[in-house]
Amino acid sequence: MISTLDIIQIIYDELSDSDLVIGTTNGISGELYKLTRPMGLYKEDVVINCLPVTNDVLQLATVNVNIYVPDLHATTGTIQQYLPDLVRLNTLAALAITALNGIYMPGYFFYIASQVVYPEEATHEHFINLRIEFKSINLF
Repeated sequence: MISTLDIIQIIYDELSDSDLVIGTTNGISGELYKLTRPMGLYKEDVVINCLPVTNDVLQLATVNVNIYVPDLHATTGTIQQYLPDLVRLNTLAALAITALNGIYMPGYFFYIASQVVYPEEATHEHFINLRIEFKSINLF
């Protein structure tokens, strides 16, 4: 049986060798984390977590990959506001989608099922949520 921690490690390994994390000036400015992100960080970080995995012959799990991007600070007269950095969100989403969509390996495969952007108003950030469907063959 594959565990949620095994699945997180598989996704982590795929991302750690991708242009999202290394090898490009367009990649994230922060770090790649498993399960949680340390408090007080406001860089472009990636957090990978996994919902429960079934214990059937065909194991199913949903993985969340959240890519955080600090908002842009804008001032108009005396009004200050934070706006999503749409250019960075789009660039990082494209890099992550390229790295994670349609991976087929012996014993498992996964693909991106959905993508959405959520605000984190308390920290003046937005994050891209990639929902990944992970399927594994459990023969033991």
